[in-house]
Amino acid sequence: MIERLERRAQQAVADADTPFDQGERLLRFLHETVLQGGYRADQTRISELLEKHTYNCVSSATIYNILGTRLGLDLRAIEVPDHAFSILYDGAQHVDVEATSAEGFDPSRDPRVLERFRNQTGFRYIPDRHPDQRREITNLGLVSLIYYNRGVAWGRAKAFDKALVCYLCALQLDREFASAIKNALATLANWSIALADQHRFDRALKVVEVGLKLAPQDAALRHNRNVIWQKSIEAAIEQGRTDEALARARAAKKAIPDGVFDDLQAWVFVKPAEEAVEKFRWDEALQFVETGMRKVDDEAREKLEMWVRGVFLRKARWHLERKEFAQSVAELEKGLTKFPDDKSMSRNLGFVALQWATNKTAEDGLEAGLAVLATLAKTHEGLEPLREAMHVWADRQATRLAKQGNYDQASQVYEKALDVFPGDAHLRQNCQVVWLQWAQSHMQARRWDKAASVLRQAAQRWPKGDSERNLAYLVQEWLKEAWEKQGLDGSARVAQKLLQRFPKTPIVRDAIRRHFLRQASRLVEQQEFQRALRVIERGDKVFGEKRTLRDGGRFVCDRWAGILQQRQQWREATEVYARGLARYPNDGHLKNNAVVTWNRWARTAIKKKDWKKAIAIYEEALKAFPSSALLKNNLRYCRQQAASKSRSVPSEP
Repeated sequence: MIERLERRAQQAVADADTPFDQGERLLRFLHETVLQGGYRADQTRISELLEKHTYNCVSSATIYNILGTRLGLDLRAIEVPDHAFSILYDGAQHVDVEATSAEGFDPSRDPRVLERFRNQTGFRYIPDRHPDQRREITNLGLVSLIYYNRGVAWGRAKAFDKALVCYLCALQLDREFASAIKNALATLANWSIALADQHRFDRALKVVEVGLKLAPQDAALRHNRNVIWQKSIEAAIEQGRTDEALARARAAKKAIPDGVFDDLQAWVFVKPAEEAVEKFRWDEALQFVETGMRKVDDEAREKLEMWVRGVFLRKARWHLERKEFAQSVAELEKGLTKFPDDKSMSRNLGFVALQWATNKTAEDGLEAGLAVLATLAKTHEGLEPLREAMHVWADRQATRLAKQGNYDQASQVYEKALDVFPGDAHLRQNCQVVWLQWAQSHMQARRWDKAASVLRQAAQRWPKGDSERNLAYLVQEWLKEAWEKQGLDGSARVAQKLLQRFPKTPIVRDAIRRHFLRQASRLVEQQEFQRALRVIERGDKVFGEKRTLRDGGRFVCDRWAGILQQRQQWREATEVYARGLARYPNDGHLKNNAVVTWNRWARTAIKKKDWKKAIAIYEEALKAFPSSALLKNNLRYCRQQAASKSRSVPSEP
């Protein structure tokens, strides 16, 4: 048939002047004869093309190249992604031929031809200006493409063995055919999984091994090898063939040392154990795994041990969900007996203890909840999660009671918890906090007396606690309110009460002292010096001594005398210091400033050369301060001047 077609083709191109004219006439001839049946994407066979006249890119290019070569044309083919077409050479010149179209000779010369080609085949023409996307092949390469397309068809039909033969034939004809290499490996991968799905595991593994010999690093094949081993092991487990499953797991580990087959050795026994767990047959589950621990390798044995640990936790959780607290604790205690260093079981024991104590508290009260934790703490002495459970339980109960205003009960929660865990820093600290919150609640309501009582008890209970800062604030605010409402008498009575209640508490004494000094200073700023001195004197009386507020007395006297001196009221200024010294005899500060004041007064007379008046002032001053050298010297000087009528003036000391 090819020969007959060749003779007719020779007649069709007989009048052509050039190879390109011959090639174009040949293409039109084929579409008028054997390419009349239309384009069909999967029609690769030449026999079907000749009989039914249907074609695709490969079969049409192949028939074109067969006849063209017989006519003496220099024809080859171009492979592009998912497509192929012919290329005709005339010396150094060449023309692409899209044999799927009667107008496909040199298709790039007419955009309309390209559009019809795209609509017909679904392919995009790739011209030679994109060499990276084109690969030139021989006519044998076209035959290779036929095998390739047949391989694709067999692959879609799941006939993997036939598909593989086609791809290998394609590669025999075109060893650089990358798509054939890729599809051959993909076929081996797909075939192996299909065999595994049929439980033909050994054959599936042989198929994979063939592929891995060709491409040792192929990701799909390496993955499938793992999957097939796993499926074969799981199938044996499902059918109850435990020894076979274990043997397969060992074989898999030997074949793939870096795989996950220690896990699968363990899974041989874990899977039936899990099925027993789902039916709540816990003992049966443990028996499965304990049997396995005697059979598996060391790495898998560790995984089985982890599973056993997990079973105790799961049983405990199962009981906990049903509020079967005692049973939950019992399971964890069994687990800790078997695995005494298991931190997870210890933590879970603490959690279950907390839930149990919380539930018991809600049902039967604080004492019952505390008893749960106390009993467990005694049984498991030194177990830190139980201490932490006590922290959480005590904090929750104390917070609840404090919010209700039951601070006394809240503090008792911590006190009783401390009986179980003596000296516990967390419990001690939070117990102190409750006392302080209690005092603060009274202070916020301005119940100063009650707040003071609470703070006194807190200070007795926690001598090194944090009550002092609150005491300072209490004293400050209580005295401030007493002053505002009842003045000096009211604040003095409060101060006396505080000193009686806190006789040896320095911070209280200091706060009271600062109160009197602050009020005296405020009065001084208002130039109410008499009242300011009364405040100082009353403060001294409260403290029962004159040393405590002496600095305040000095300050008032200095400021008062200073104002009087500015007004030239010297007599009154000296009287201020006389009053101060009556209060604080022999006070060096007051004596010195009093002498200075007398001296300044005398100098006003000296500047006027009123020696008589100056002498009188110094003489009066010396009656008060007979040992003052300054006064004596200046008196002597004035007498000398009075006697000699000198104009000299002594300097300020």
